[in-house]
Amino acid sequence: MRYVGHCVTKSVGIGFEDALKRKLQPDSGEPTLNQDEEADDEPDEDWTFSDARFARQNRRFRKSEEKKEQKRREQDAKYTKLMKEKAARAEEARKEDRLEFIKEGVLGLQKSLGKVGESVDAGFNKSQQAIALLIN
Repeated sequence: MRYVGHCVTKSVGIGFEDALKRKLQPDSGEPTLNQDEEADDEPDEDWTFSDARFARQNRRFRKSEEKKEQKRREQDAKYTKLMKEKAARAEEARKEDRLEFIKEGVLGLQKSLGKVGESVDAGFNKSQQAIALLIN
């Protein structure tokens, strides 16, 4: 047995470092460890096991940050939607209040016009009676 990197392998067969080098530098089109990763995770000339571990941790951190950002965007969208609904309800209430105010004003105007109309009718009737008396 021999100690290689962070694990103990048998000296028979392929050692850990050899397997890692073969995975990082394929000869026959074998997939690499970073085949589907971004360009900044590409292996350097002096790629080691600790670099691979750091790259994995970095990917996990980025994924968790992306999840947090996505959750924040969803919360922002929910809050924005809620505020728009609240504003729409407030606008509807203002419209209803204005409509009620206008109705009250129209009713008051009709009452006052009715009183004015009654007095105009009474005055018109009196003037007709006066004209009738003058003619007769």
